[in-house]
Amino acid sequence: MEHKDRLRVGWSKEYADKFENIRYYPTFFKEYELKCPCCGENETSDRMYRMLDKLRGEYGKPLFVDSGYRCPKHNKKIKGAPNSAHMTGEAADIRVTGAIRRRKLVDIAVKLGFNGIGIYDKHIHVDIGEREHGKKVMWSGKSK
Repeated sequence: MEHKDRLRVGWSKEYADKFENIRYYPTFFKEYELKCPCCGENETSDRMYRMLDKLRGEYGKPLFVDSGYRCPKHNKKIKGAPNSAHMTGEAADIRVTGAIRRRKLVDIAVKLGFNGIGIYDKHIHVDIGEREHGKKVMWSGKSK
């Protein structure tokens, strides 16, 4: 539960603040699965881990992350978007094959409220990054 949600359901500010700095430990993912392959850093946000856990829980089968957190150096090397949500720990590329499995994953991601969903030939990109216009976006493309 996010800090603002704790306040909304009636927790006192002092009580909610105690939970603000508690680290979230994901159920279905290990930190090494989302670390940068270049430097080994992992700045994946707790909120992203929560969303990925929800996605995996509803999907009902293991999910394999091809790309999670990226340091700016690695993002530039692979020609990632200059403002990629991967660099803020708010995105993951999930390897999934087969039209039915891919459709199921996208449907769940939409239902859970991911802000960005990219449908590529070899993976599905999901992110919680904020958009300037505040709207959710979906796109398709070819994997690099």
